[in-house]
Amino acid sequence: MQINYPNGTMFINSEEFFPCPKVKLLKLMKIVGMNYYTECQEKGKEILNTLSESLENLDEVNTLKLYANEAVSAKTAAGEMQDQIDKQAAVVEKGKKLIPQMVPASRKYARERLKEEKEKLKTLKAKQKSLMAHYRYYDSEFKKVKSKAQKYRDNIEIVKQFLTEWE
Repeated sequence: MQINYPNGTMFINSEEFFPCPKVKLLKLMKIVGMNYYTECQEKGKEILNTLSESLENLDEVNTLKLYANEAVSAKTAAGEMQDQIDKQAAVVEKGKKLIPQMVPASRKYARERLKEEKEKLKTLKAKQKSLMAHYRYYDSEFKKVKSKAQKYRDNIEIVKQFLTEWE
């Protein structure tokens, strides 16, 4: 997007510039307002169209649903695994307590078995950790999309205010 103003010309990459903080947008709109009435109206409408299209392309509703579903699924699965982890931890603890009380001949087998049970516990915890990382990622993405959509809406409102002032 090219914006001409009394002291020169400004080129703006819309994809990188929008959505922007309120202060930046106010500065841009003041620069746009320095132009002649018709050019200022045209650029204001162009900015408004760019923001509206970007908000539509964000596909907020579907994206938020996807991220929310993924986050909830991951957190639910991680929560459901906690029972398995607790049971496995109890098995390991019980094994640790029983080994010293065993006959020396059966201790070797019991230690090997305990080692296997510890590996199962370790695997379960790693899987739960992975699910929680998955949850945090999608929860973070959900919040980013929601925030970005709100920034677009805020930007659109500011541009609309300027357009009504310029009429």
